[in-house]
Amino acid sequence: GGNNPNAPGGVGAKGTGGAGTSYPSSYAGSGGSGSSTSGYTGGNGGSTLAPGGVAPSFGTNGNPGSTPSAPTMSQSLAKSIFANVTKYLSSGSGGGNGGTAQVNGGQGVFGVAIGGNKVIAGTINTDGNAGDSGANGVPSAGGGGGGGGGGGSGAILIIYNTSYTAGTYSDTGAVGGAGGTG
Repeated sequence: GGNNPNAPGGVGAKGTGGAGTSYPSSYAGSGGSGSSTSGYTGGNGGSTLAPGGVAPSFGTNGNPGSTPSAPTMSQSLAKSIFANVTKYLSSGSGGGNGGTAQVNGGQGVFGVAIGGNKVIAGTINTDGNAGDSGANGVPSAGGGGGGGGGGGSGAILIIYNTSYTAGTYSDTGAVGGAGGTG
């Protein structure tokens, strides 16, 4: 598919952050976890074939997601991917932060699959989205909320028969949101 809408991001909740959306069969990047603060744990990043970032203990930054190994391509796998691009090429989203103020993790993105006899790739962008910045301190919360985790990058699959003209590709995982002030 040529469209690249966002996948949902995790949403922080009081006490424990919301986990990012997972695509367990996907070859794309997983999401980063949300940060933990004020006695509240952030949410884990959404997983793909690679695990999402695991939410840290109290008072620390979130952990990044990761990228799974590339598959050995076969005709059967290619057919499966083109039949369900969302399942196989979407990235995990970032986890929400921990804290009394809910902060969203960055949204993941759907990947892109292109096939043809002659392929001219053009510009393809499947960068993840950054996590929201943490909320500023609330007196009863004991300090500012941490930022949400960054979304992973979507995967790009290009299959061609006779010729291929490379394009410009961007598939970078996003950063977590900045922490709020105490």
